[in-house]
Amino acid sequence: MAALLIAQSVCPEALPNDQASSTHRIAKTQTGLVEGMLTDGAVKYLGIPYAKPPVGKLRWANPVAADRWTGVRDATSYGNFCPQEKVLGNFAANGGNEDCLYLNVFAPRKGQQLPVMVWFHGATAVGHSNGYDGSALASEQNVIVVTVNFRLGALGGLVHPALDGGGSTTLYRLRDQQFALTWVKQNIGHFGGDPNNVTLFGESMGGVAIQMHMISPAAKGLFHRAIFQSGPSRYFDRLVPLAEARERGMSFAQTIGCPDQSAACLRNVPVDVILAAQGPFAGACCYAPPINDGHILTLTAYDAIRSGQFNRVPILDVTNRDEHRWFVAHTELDTGRRLEPDEYPLRLQASFGAHAAAVERTYPLSDFDSPSGALAAAQGDQGYACQVRNFDIDASRYVRVYAAEFNDPTSPEISLPNVSFPYLAAHTHEIPYIFPGWSGGAADAAPPLNRQQEKLAMNMRRIWAGFARKGSLDDLPPLTENNESVISLQLDGIRVIDDFSKAHHCELWNAIRNWAPVR
Repeated sequence: MAALLIAQSVCPEALPNDQASSTHRIAKTQTGLVEGMLTDGAVKYLGIPYAKPPVGKLRWANPVAADRWTGVRDATSYGNFCPQEKVLGNFAANGGNEDCLYLNVFAPRKGQQLPVMVWFHGATAVGHSNGYDGSALASEQNVIVVTVNFRLGALGGLVHPALDGGGSTTLYRLRDQQFALTWVKQNIGHFGGDPNNVTLFGESMGGVAIQMHMISPAAKGLFHRAIFQSGPSRYFDRLVPLAEARERGMSFAQTIGCPDQSAACLRNVPVDVILAAQGPFAGACCYAPPINDGHILTLTAYDAIRSGQFNRVPILDVTNRDEHRWFVAHTELDTGRRLEPDEYPLRLQASFGAHAAAVERTYPLSDFDSPSGALAAAQGDQGYACQVRNFDIDASRYVRVYAAEFNDPTSPEISLPNVSFPYLAAHTHEIPYIFPGWSGGAADAAPPLNRQQEKLAMNMRRIWAGFARKGSLDDLPPLTENNESVISLQLDGIRVIDDFSKAHHCELWNAIRNWAPVR
């Protein structure tokens, strides 16, 4: 192997093609040498451990630096993904392994001091980084892309008094991500990256995680830009008190067969038992809402951004025009039946209570292609568009903010089967425009984008990378308190719109939910 012939070489810039190999490259990390592979204009270093396997006494414990190795570690295949159970569609996979704290680096063939973009995938109980190939983004835009696996579900968030720190050490999913960012800071220079120019980008709950890092004192200095893709900023407007989380964690321990509430028992429960039991415990103790642990998180995103108490980095905040069609589709697929017109008022009542009549007047069925489309518009405007708009306006008082909306109604749905209504520019639909070939976790290859879509995709990757390069976009305006400019990402070109709040009826939602940005 090339690794055996060039044992003295320690970083890719010291290994021109004629010295290294036509197919492989070696890079140095603090724990040993790794050998990646050249492909499609980029170098892939896959399955690099950034922490020890969180097993045995390290289950439900802080991440610990990976052991050193001798020789050259093969980095040409992905590492394990974290334990999970497959959900409807192709977004997740069955199985996984607790030995899953691996990351992947995608680098151009040449270049030094390049911008670094670190990707956190969506969801909190499922998903993995292995389906996001950063080669095209890296080679085309001359950036370094890092994708990360981190603990999921109850394994990534259980709070229990028998665990480390009496249960005050929690939020393992966020701790893993911050540990990976420390690895990036210490090692990415050997791959051609600039450790002082790191952009976090993530989709859905990956975007929410980045918001958590923005307000986490422990993440200060670990990143320098933030890109949110469909990360609803008011999703968590309450921090769960530690005592509440511990109490519910004890109930979870009872459920999985640990009536003695001991750490030894918890750390010996089979993984499949944990996965089977975790669903009803997504709340306070286990993995969804953030917990006030006094270290990783001390304020809600809402309070931190409004008061300016956050890691002040430039923001690119992206929503999709038709986010909630993806979620309404899940309901149709779960129930096996479509939403009928006479059921629409009932669903509004269930979602919005006393405000249902006002919502129905604003979102009449006559304005939409289906009852599902109308319901999705109302839920999405409340749950994504207007929440994000207020977050952006508040943040713009302290940092540069760019707001964007992905609006390709022809974008392909990859992770779910067809339903009775069109998906349009739904949740997750922007992902293959940033990561070409993303298949949503499916074994089959994703359908290719057509020529128009590919042109939009290249423009989006240019914008993402341009923002990562210097935290600004020379040809596009930032959003301010007095200028709510939004970058509309459309098939017929990138344009700036000024009617986003009106189109998504934010005045209604601000009144209903008593939301309003600080003025």
